[in-house]
Amino acid sequence: MAQPAMTERILNAEMNLTREITEDAGDITDDDLNEVTELVAYEYDPLRETAAPLSPRIGLCLQLQTLYLACCSHIPPEITNCQCLKSLTLYNCEGLIELPQGIVLEGLKTVSLHCGTWNEDNVKTMLTWLASCCPNLIAISFVGHTRVTARIFMEGLLQNKSFRDKFKDKLFCLNFSKCNLTEEDASYVIFNIVQPFFTRLSGLSLSQNDIQSIQSLGKSARNLTKTRYGPITSNLRCLYIQENPVFGNLKSPETTDHNVAVCLVKSFPKLYVFSGIEHYLQVSSIINYQAMINLSELRYLLEDGNNSDGHGTRLSIWPYVIHRVYKSTDKDPNSIYSLLREGPVIKDR
Repeated sequence: MAQPAMTERILNAEMNLTREITEDAGDITDDDLNEVTELVAYEYDPLRETAAPLSPRIGLCLQLQTLYLACCSHIPPEITNCQCLKSLTLYNCEGLIELPQGIVLEGLKTVSLHCGTWNEDNVKTMLTWLASCCPNLIAISFVGHTRVTARIFMEGLLQNKSFRDKFKDKLFCLNFSKCNLTEEDASYVIFNIVQPFFTRLSGLSLSQNDIQSIQSLGKSARNLTKTRYGPITSNLRCLYIQENPVFGNLKSPETTDHNVAVCLVKSFPKLYVFSGIEHYLQVSSIINYQAMINLSELRYLLEDGNNSDGHGTRLSIWPYVIHRVYKSTDKDPNSIYSLLREGPVIKDR
């Protein structure tokens, strides 16, 4: 039997169904496609070793929420029918030059671009398309790229005015994981892109890179900070740097990187997370103490110099800090460990 030129794999979570179909397959009905909520599609002819067109039948997946495309040459315009689509992942799609114009994907919230060799033109085209067709985008990921390609994406975010203007108040998450980024790159994306242009961004992932130190981040923060806690107005709450060489230094108060992390937490008024899972156990209690004060959103009261313990911490407000942090972390007792250990009531600070 001849190998089909185009293969689409349909995954339906509700039916726990995995089936492979071709354009002329008769066992997959329109009703079947209408029930699909997750689709993994790849354009590849194993005999000719070339890409083949993605079927316009994707437009029949009216309940589709998650779409994963691999090695695709274009996205068919019929995707406009997939108004339930929330997440789009493109894997190794650097040749993706045909993007459907004049469509609007209102429900699309997350876009992930994985691997591949992107150039400046493709990046510009993609970011412009997202600004035009995906008005409610809140998260974008660039994962598994070379450092050179990641820098092209960074420059695209910096230079593409249509994307910046569209999402400056909407983009909440930015991901540059597994891109071989260095300390210089980390400083660049935070202080040249996030801080000036995406001040509503709350989550930035730089995990699984090659960041050896964060000392230049501290220097950049100090240059921006004219007063002790301003003028940085970023909404950055989570800076994921786990699985970088530098991360182990955040447990040891004797290291320079540890002191820089404390500086960053104080400089970014809402920053309280440096890693994903059980972050309060992966950094020192000193860093976590400062992070939890940010989480309480009461730093301005704690350190105004009035009614304090002699070190700038207002004792009268301390119970409110503990209560707000406890409540903000879904009553997780581990979250207040550092507050109790490093706080003014128990420890002479």
